[in-house]
Amino acid sequence: MWTLTLTTVFLFLVTKYLYRLYFHPLRSVPGPKLAAMTHLHEFYYDVVRGGMFIWEVKRMHEKYGPIVRINPREVHIVDFAFYDEIYAGAGRRRDKDPQMVAFLASPHAALATVDHDLHRSRRNQLNPFFSKKSVGALMPVIYEKVDLLCEHRTMAAKEMTVINLSDAFVALTGDIITHYLYGQDTGCLASKHFANNGIWAAVVYESLRLGAVAMRPSRVAPHETLHYNGYAIPPGTPMSTSSYFLHRNPEIFPNPESFDPERWITASERGANLSKYLVPFTRGTRACIGINLSYAEIYTTLATIVCRFDLELCDTAPERMAFTREMIVQRPEEGVWTLKARVVGAREDRS
Repeated sequence: MWTLTLTTVFLFLVTKYLYRLYFHPLRSVPGPKLAAMTHLHEFYYDVVRGGMFIWEVKRMHEKYGPIVRINPREVHIVDFAFYDEIYAGAGRRRDKDPQMVAFLASPHAALATVDHDLHRSRRNQLNPFFSKKSVGALMPVIYEKVDLLCEHRTMAAKEMTVINLSDAFVALTGDIITHYLYGQDTGCLASKHFANNGIWAAVVYESLRLGAVAMRPSRVAPHETLHYNGYAIPPGTPMSTSSYFLHRNPEIFPNPESFDPERWITASERGANLSKYLVPFTRGTRACIGINLSYAEIYTTLATIVCRFDLELCDTAPERMAFTREMIVQRPEEGVWTLKARVVGAREDRS
């Protein structure tokens, strides 16, 4: 009995692996044979080794080129010229990969909606609340919360205590979002006017370029065969790319690991639209709905803190902030990023 069972399982696995290698529609797409055969390859790097699959994907691209079959059913493409094919606009259908959103366990949420048309229907109900006009009406709340954050900074300066900026910014975002959604915040927190000039935008863009989410949000063209570099991508195939790799393309961003806000100013002066290569919120019909709110929080908080306080980093070493593991967001070798600072100078609010 056991012999028959084991033989059946063995033959089933051999047949499945042979199909994936030699008869699957993605059989011609380059990549490691082990990745084409089984998801265990991805499981090993992501689960056993803890968020290291992104570096295995990088190694694959270095060996096989811009298009790689990273598991039995998914292709990963690192090419900005193909980005809008994956994350297409309103005129073309793009579903989400059911396996990619299953972990959210919220099938009725817009974020986890697989079907293109159903997502559009749900998203249309939410869009007015996150438009630039709606976010503009929320600015007094954002100013109020940022001022409360600054009160803590002023107190820290007087007491000469170290502050955890990571926790503070999470609390700020949490209070703003819960206030907007529920009319009252969670109480995590217990210059309002600035020029949105080139340097502010450059600093924000460069920060988003280097610190954006590292995961690969996959998309599916349900009824469309796409083509890339001679390879056919049949309907129903999950396609993805990682903004981490795109934002570090040396042909677009020279010295990509350097924090260089000047690159954005220089590009603007010569008439180049470098921001079209910045995709921290993705693009297309599934782009992050909170992009306007995010930018409002980032610009307001950054400008207020920089104009009102002098900060000195402490207990924060570069090696402890280095991106090592992909846990949807970037993570260091151990734990999470923790940014600590001491307020060494404070100025009066001249807003």
